[in-house]
Formats: sequence, C-alpha cells, structure tokens
Amino acid sequence: MKTLKHKNIKTLIGAGLLLAFFLISDAHALTISPLRHTVVIDPGREEEVTMVITNDSASAILLTPDIDAFQLDPETGRAIFGARDEAVSWVKSRAQRLALDPGEKRELVFRIAVPKAAEPGSHYLGLFVGTAPAEGMVGIGSRVGTLLFLHVSGAVREEVTREDFFAARSWYARPPIELSLWLKNNGTIHVVPAGELVLQKGQRVIDRQSVNIRQRKILPGERWREQYRFDRLGWRSAGRVEAVIALEYGLTHQPIVDRVSFWYVPTGLLIAVGLSAALAGAIWWLVVRKKRRESSYQVIE
Repeated sequence: MKTLKHKNIKTLIGAGLLLAFFLISDAHALTISPLRHTVVIDPGREEEVTMVITNDSASAILLTPDIDAFQLDPETGRAIFGARDEAVSWVKSRAQRLALDPGEKRELVFRIAVPKAAEPGSHYLGLFVGTAPAEGMVGIGSRVGTLLFLHVSGAVREEVTREDFFAARSWYARPPIELSLWLKNNGTIHVVPAGELVLQKGQRVIDRQSVNIRQRKILPGERWREQYRFDRLGWRSAGRVEAVIALEYGLTHQPIVDRVSFWYVPTGLLIAVGLSAALAGAIWWLVVRKKRRESSYQVIE
C-alpha cells in the first residue's frame, strides 16, 4: 500500500505515464493542447483543467464537449474508448457549446468534482470536443481531445499477478521458440512492468530479450499480453531448455519471477539419432543372425 499525495505527481508521471497516446484528427481543422492532463485530487475536493483549442480551418466551427473513459488493448496497448467508469460523471464542462471563427483560439474549462466517498485510485478519461452542426457552420466530422489521468489521493494498492506464462509447444525440432506472458493488474493504480526474459540450459544463457520495451501500461483491473520469439538456438542448446522471466513493476518495484521449460531437439539431431538407432538395430540383427547360424552348425556336427 502507498499513499498518493499531490507531491507525488512528478513521480507518477515518470513511472506511469511513459506511454504517449495520440488522438488523431484532421490536423488542418483543429489544434488541441495539451495532449494530456494529470491531476491528483483529494476526495470531496474540486479542480479545473483547461483545454486550448485553435481553429486552423478557413470556416467557423461549432463544437460541443464530451467526456469518455478508456481502457487499453491487452496486446497493442492502444486506448479503446467507451469504457465504463464512474469518474465520467465527475467531470463537467463549463461551456455547453463553443464557437470558433477561422484562426481563433479559445479555452475550454472542465471542472472535476471528486465525491467525498470516492475510493483512492486512478481513472483514465478523454476530454473531447466534437461536431455540433449549425446553419452557416461546418463540422469537423470527428471528435478530438486530450487525455485526463485522474488520481484520487489516499492509500493506493499496487498488485500485479502473473495469469499465465507458457511455451507454445512442449518440444521443438527447430526455431522459432514462441512464448507468451499474461499479466493482470489487481491494484488501484496503473503500472508499467519491465524486466527480462532469459532462455538458458543449466547455467548457460542461450538468449535473452527485454520485456515491455514499448513501456505499455496496465490499467487497474485490466490484462496485458506480450509474446516473445527466439530464433537463435544451435546444437549446444539441444535438450531441456528453461525460460525464466524476471520483472519489476510499480513505484515500489515489486518483483514477478516465473519459469517454464520445454525440450529442444534439432531436426538434424533427430535424424542422427534415428540413423544411429537403425544402424545399431541392424548390427544387433546381424550379430544375432550370426550366432544362430553358428548354433545351427554345431548341432549338425
């Protein structure tokens, strides 16, 4: 458990907001800044954030504000809007509509009111402006906006569990070796896992890869998946191979360690073993046949 205070904002940004999200729109129509807000608010308190909007088009535009929540795709890390989050109702825009003339720049203020009964934790929202058609004006055809990382201060919990770590097969005759890792965030704040995956035979390291080099987040209650591929295995790696994962996550650098094993028997080795077995069988058969003949000769004499 860790207490979240206003002075922790810089730490949170450094540890948890390393993945940039971009809300793509018609760049020639609107410019939005900043692209991201991060706020820490005590339960029962309010705060405001401001979005600066510039109309870069040659026509007047009428916009309406909108608030939405998002989650992350477990495989790509991309934001998927339309998620359910009670914090959507905590955010209100001061203006119901916003009209911008060509080249005009305006500010849109959003007020965030956190209920007194709100539990400590993090919420992930999008603050948008969208088309509001009116006579004599044109719409931009899609909404654009900024991301809001809202943290309710208090005792937060960092807890990530390894749901699955496995090889695609129990044995391989040739590379690539494919492994998958599934994690789930059971805590109340997002985390960015990082570490290393090592292939080894006994104490000898065969190959290694960094985990989560794109620094993808895992939001509270969400799953995260990553797949790994190893192509460099030679004859010396034949036999039982072990994959060892070692990760750390969160502000407290909590560890996750796990391992899985599989067999690697190269095709060439299989052929060599097969030929050796066939040759040994043939030699054994010839020896047995020779002994039988010798036994037959002795009986005749």
